[in-house]
Formats: sequence, structure tokens, C-alpha cells
Amino acid sequence: MVQGVNLNNVKEINSGSLLSSNASIQLIFAQLQMELSAVNKEAAMEKINSIRDSQTDSKTYTDAINALRTMSDYDVEKYGELPTDLETIQQEIKTATAALEDLEQYADGDKPYYDEKNKTWATKQESTDYWYKNEYIKAGEASAFDALRVGGEEDHNLSEIEAGIEAVSTRLEALKAYETLLTSTSVSGTSILSDSKISLSGNPTADDIKNWISNLESSQEELGTDIQQQMVFVQDYIGQYNSYMQGASSAISTANETLKSLARGQ
Repeated sequence: MVQGVNLNNVKEINSGSLLSSNASIQLIFAQLQMELSAVNKEAAMEKINSIRDSQTDSKTYTDAINALRTMSDYDVEKYGELPTDLETIQQEIKTATAALEDLEQYADGDKPYYDEKNKTWATKQESTDYWYKNEYIKAGEASAFDALRVGGEEDHNLSEIEAGIEAVSTRLEALKAYETLLTSTSVSGTSILSDSKISLSGNPTADDIKNWISNLESSQEELGTDIQQQMVFVQDYIGQYNSYMQGASSAISTANETLKSLARGQ
């Protein structure tokens, strides 16, 4: 049902004070119309702000859905299990980012020399700590990081460095996706995962992720329906605002004509 503002909705109308004065009926009516227009304008602004918040929440849902899709492509056997708490994830993101920068520097900076001299090189401590000491990437197990374990931190060729870049990049993308999910909150401050009845596990199955995406999409669809309804209310409030302003303008014009007639003695 379209919401509107009428005398029963208005908390306070000041034009009644004019009744005790010598103001004309037209001026009293104009004052009432202006106050009602202001009420409708305020109501429209409240709805507009609500729509903005809902649109922000809708983007948060989209980001979370995309993060889940990223995680659905993650190969746990190849790239290692993911930590489950936010603090550990954020710390590993910092470490993995530093490791990736190290590896990319080697690949970009030393490739011409490598091609010419068949050069090998040692990696930095930041890189080594990441793939060799990370508790979620077990040494000795088959994984995408095996190429970087061959020489420890002592000696690597270009193909090993390039394999490391691909492995770290893939794991870093999954870590960032997990961080997005754990930090996805609505404008009101609630977790959108909790709102959608989702409880994350460290290594969710494909079916888990499929169900979670479905839950988030359902919540986002409900939000979209609410946004459309709020927009209908805004249109109604603006329509009534314009109508009351026109009424006020008409009443003032009538009052002015009356005063002119009185001044001319007519």
C-alpha cells in the first residue's frame, strides 16, 4: 500500500496558531500546505537514506558471493588448507604478499640474466618462511609449493620461481576471499553470513559453497524487493510534496489578489 502523509500522520502543525490572529483563511491554508510539504519531504529523505543503505548492503552480498565462488575453485590438496580465524588469515595475507613481491622481483629482474647465463638464485627469508614453514602447507606432501622446496632457500631456477608465483598468488586470492567473507557486515553492523544462516568452515565442500551462495542470493533478492518498495514510497512522498507546495503557492496568490483588491477599495 502506498504510504502518504495526511493530517493524521503529522506530529505537529504550527498553522493552528494563526487562527488566533487576523490572518486570512488563504494564509492559514498556505501555512498548513507548506508544513505538510515539509513533512513529506522529510519522509522522502528518510526513505532515500534507507535505499542507500540497502544498496550498500546489496554490494556487500555481491562481494561475499564472488568470494565464495573464488573459494569454490580453490584446490586444498594442491595449495594447502586455509586457516579459519580472521587474525591468522590477515597475518598470512601480509606474509604471502611479501613472499609474492619477492618472487616477482626475482622473475622480472633476473630473467634476462637467467636466459643468458642459466642463472640460479637464493630467495629471501620472507618467501622461504611462507612456503617452507607455513603450518597449513605441510612440507613433504605433494603440493604446488614443491618446486620451491627443492632447493630450500639456497638455490632456485626460473621455472621454480614461476611455479612459486602461481602457487602463492592462488593461495593469496583464496585468503583474501576468506577475509572478505569474515568481514562482510551490513550497514547496521550485523554479519551478513549470520543473517543468511551461514557458518564457515576452514575447508568447505563444493556443496557447502553452493548452498551458501544460494542463501546469500536469496537474502540479496529480498533486499532488492525491499528497495523497489521503498522507491515507490519515495515517489508517493515526492508527489504529495509537490501537491502541497502547489496548494500553498495557489493560496498565497489568492491572498495577494485579495489584498490588492482591498487596497484598491474594491
